[in-house]
Amino acid sequence: MSTTTSTPVEVSIDVEVPIEEAFDVFTRDIASRWPTEHHILQTELAEMVFEPRVGGQIIDRGVDGSECRWARVLAYDPPDRVMFSWDISLEWQVQTDASRTSDVEVRFTSLAADGRPVGVHFVISVDQRTGMPNALASAVQSRLVLRMAHADDYGFLGVAGDVLSKDSAPGRGLLNGAEVQCAVLGGTCEVVTQARAVVEFGDAMRLAPSMIHGGMSEASPIRSLTHRVLMDDLPAEVEGRPVLGVGSTGLSALPFEARGSFVVTGPSGSGRTTSLASLARSLRRWNPAMTLHLVTPRRSSELAVLPDWTEVVAGTDEIVALAARLQGELQEGRHRGPMSIVVERMDDLAGTAAELPLTGVVKACLDLDGFVVAEGETIFFSSGFGLPGLLKSSRSGLALQPDGAEGQMIFRSSFPAFNRADQPEGRGFLVQRGRPEMLQVALPG
Repeated sequence: MSTTTSTPVEVSIDVEVPIEEAFDVFTRDIASRWPTEHHILQTELAEMVFEPRVGGQIIDRGVDGSECRWARVLAYDPPDRVMFSWDISLEWQVQTDASRTSDVEVRFTSLAADGRPVGVHFVISVDQRTGMPNALASAVQSRLVLRMAHADDYGFLGVAGDVLSKDSAPGRGLLNGAEVQCAVLGGTCEVVTQARAVVEFGDAMRLAPSMIHGGMSEASPIRSLTHRVLMDDLPAEVEGRPVLGVGSTGLSALPFEARGSFVVTGPSGSGRTTSLASLARSLRRWNPAMTLHLVTPRRSSELAVLPDWTEVVAGTDEIVALAARLQGELQEGRHRGPMSIVVERMDDLAGTAAELPLTGVVKACLDLDGFVVAEGETIFFSSGFGLPGLLKSSRSGLALQPDGAEGQMIFRSSFPAFNRADQPEGRGFLVQRGRPEMLQVALPG
C-alpha cells in the first residue's frame, strides 16, 4: 500500500495597487487576469465566473454554452483571504473525488500597513497636503510635517497651526506633537546648494567601507514609463506578435494580438489618430504581406497619405463599395493571406448608408480571424448591440487617457487608478481579452 504526501508550495507576489483592488481582481474580476488559453473546455473560452461566496464555484463557459466547474470556494474573507479547491487532475480532467483535490489559499497583505512585522518600512514624501492617495494615507503610522505653504494646511494634517510660519528655519517641523529640527544637507534653504550637498552625500555613501568591503551593492535606479518612444527603436515583434509601444510592467516592448476586434478610444488630444498610424506601421513591420485597408469618412484624413496602406477608401460611397467587395471575397474564399481593416471615426459612420455594409464586412472578417480596428468616441461603443457590440466582442483595444468608464463600458474590465491630468499623448491602457496594461504608444516615425 502506498501513500501520497502533499507538499505545500508558497509563492509571494507584489502588486502596486490597493489591497481591495487586488482582492477584487483576483476574485470577482478573475477573467481580466487569467490567460484565455488556460482552460479544459472543448471549445474557445467565452467567460470566467467567480461566485463570491463560500460554497460558490469558479466556472468556465465556452462560446458554445458549455460549462466547466473546476473549483469550489472554501473561504471568502475580503479583502484579506480567499481559498478555493483545485478540482483538476494530473490528466487535466475535472476531479470529482474531493479527497484527491488540492487547495489554493491566497492571503492579501498591504505592505504599507502591515509590512513592519516582516521588516518592510516606508519613508514617503509629498509636497502638498493632498499629494498622497487616500488608500495609502490611511496606512501611515507617523507623520513629520514641515513648513507648509498655507496656514490651513496644518489643520488638515492634524497638527497645530500656530507653531510653524514662513520664517521658520529650514528643516523645522512637527512630529508626534513635538517641534523638531531636522538636519538639512547644505545647511541652507537654497535649493541649488541643497541639491549639490545631496549629490556629495550620495558619493560619500558609495565610498563608505560598508559598501566597498561589506558586500553591499548599490540600489538599482528606479525607472519609469517613458513619455516618448519611436517605433523604429522597438523590435518588430515579441513572441511572434506585433509591438505597439512600451508597457509599464516590464518597461519593455509590449505586443498585441493582431486578430479579432480592436477598439481605439479616448478624449480629444489623447493621440487617437497617431495611434492608428502607429498600429498601421506596427502591422506592416510585423507582416509586410498583410493587406491593410483604411476606411475613413474624411476625404482629407491625414492617415490617408501613410505608405503602409494597401488601399484607402474615403466617403460613404467608396466605403459601401469596398465593404461589398471585401465581404464577397471573404465569404467566397477568394481572399488569400492576412487582412486588417482600420476604420477611422467609426462613430461618424453610424446612421449612414455605410453602417450596414460595414457591419457585414466586419463580421465576415472576424469570422475568418481577421483583424478589425475601430476608432471613435467612447459613447459610440456604449451599446452592446449592432456594430458597437460586434466591435467590442474581443474585449481588446486601446483606451487612451481614460476617465475610468471605458473599462466596464467597452472591455468589461476594471482599470487601475489613473490620473489623466498632464499625461502625454499616447498614454493609456492596452487591453487584451479584458486584461489591461498601461503603455506608451510608440510614434510611427
